[in-house]
Amino acid sequence: MRSVRNLTVLIILLTGPAMGLTALEETRISAVFTWEWDEKKDHLKDIRQDEMSLRGMDIEMKQEYLGFGMSGLIDFEETEENQWYFNWQGQIFIRYHLFGNSCLLDPYLEGSYGNFGKTGMTSDRELHLSLVPAAGAGVNLLLQDGFFLGSRLVYRIDNSAIPAAGISPLVVSRWQASLSAGVRLGGEDRHRRRYYDRYFKEY
Repeated sequence: MRSVRNLTVLIILLTGPAMGLTALEETRISAVFTWEWDEKKDHLKDIRQDEMSLRGMDIEMKQEYLGFGMSGLIDFEETEENQWYFNWQGQIFIRYHLFGNSCLLDPYLEGSYGNFGKTGMTSDRELHLSLVPAAGAGVNLLLQDGFFLGSRLVYRIDNSAIPAAGISPLVVSRWQASLSAGVRLGGEDRHRRRYYDRYFKEY
């Protein structure tokens, strides 16, 4: 029950910042798939099929160059001893989009703060939870009809326990890579049409 209460509080804390951001110009919602990456991996082939990969959703509220948002990722893990574990990652982030709303390629820089947790679902019910500040960069390919594809690489700056909570931290990799696909809602396409109209009229 303690892990359920902690997860409920986490969801509430992550949902709160989004309530004040809905008035921004554009909202982006995407499905995200991640891989953990550490110093033992030199190539993409070093990622094992049975390693933990998190899946979830990412929502960003964007106004020209700046974006604010949050993400929630989960994974169900089974060990060789037939033990099941529930892993999750939740974070809030701020992004700076280098080209604003005027280009098909949308590179950005990101800073985030969140948590990474793990709890057992069978006999082992121990809870592990870490606070994780991170920095990263990514790029989106903005497609027609409001769709986009993206990739991102994040570096976890620190991995610390929650002060005075008595919960042991979870050991996580320093790097996380991700792919995403989503939809854009709002006025972003309107700005791009004006950009394209001006370009083609001039040339």
